[in-house]
Amino acid sequence: MTRLLFVLSFCILNTFLQSQVDRTGAIIFFSEKNVIIRLDSSRIEPSKVLKPLKEGTYRIKAWAPTYRLLVDSFTVIKGKTKFYTPHLKHTDEYKLYKFKKTVRNIAVIIPPILTALSLRVYSQKYMAIDKNINQAKTDALYSKELYESSFSPGQFEYYKNEYNDRVSVYNDLINQQNNVVRNGKIVTASFAAISVSAVLWKCLSKKLVYKDSPLLSSIAPSYNFLDNQLCVVIKL
Repeated sequence: MTRLLFVLSFCILNTFLQSQVDRTGAIIFFSEKNVIIRLDSSRIEPSKVLKPLKEGTYRIKAWAPTYRLLVDSFTVIKGKTKFYTPHLKHTDEYKLYKFKKTVRNIAVIIPPILTALSLRVYSQKYMAIDKNINQAKTDALYSKELYESSFSPGQFEYYKNEYNDRVSVYNDLINQQNNVVRNGKIVTASFAAISVSAVLWKCLSKKLVYKDSPLLSSIAPSYNFLDNQLCVVIKL
């Protein structure tokens, strides 16, 4: 019983002490790299740790390379912690740069892939038809033997027609294989030529470069919001 009372007393005391801690402030965090943040006129760093602030409304600006300038405000209420964790949006210029870069990379990567793919597809078609040709040739030769060794007029006529049909199948397969070879050469050579052209185009064309000017300075007066002190902080 005494142990239980001790535990309850400890929990009540701990809860009371935590309630006495002033949580007035804000947790200001950005996931973007190299972000520059201004809280009113002060340069601050993003952090997941509570930043003590006085009660009131604060103006915030944030910028990172390739992102738009964020201009916003938030209010801190006494005794409460404000969680401010927005996401910056990329600039339209950076989106266009990424799009052009992606298109250029695709233009160089896709043609060789299509060349290899077409070569594989037509090779598989050639081998499949070649297998059928060998079977059709075997069947035609067998029918020829039966046709030449026939004794009765009925057998002679039957095997003669069978032989002619199988020869026709054999010739059709030969034509199909020739078409596959011809089309395969045309398609594969075309993709290969496009691949070479794409590589030359990328090598000879102007390199894509993206540059943006900082929209917030790294040098800013730093103001202590709790002690009313002003100083200059230089961030390198």
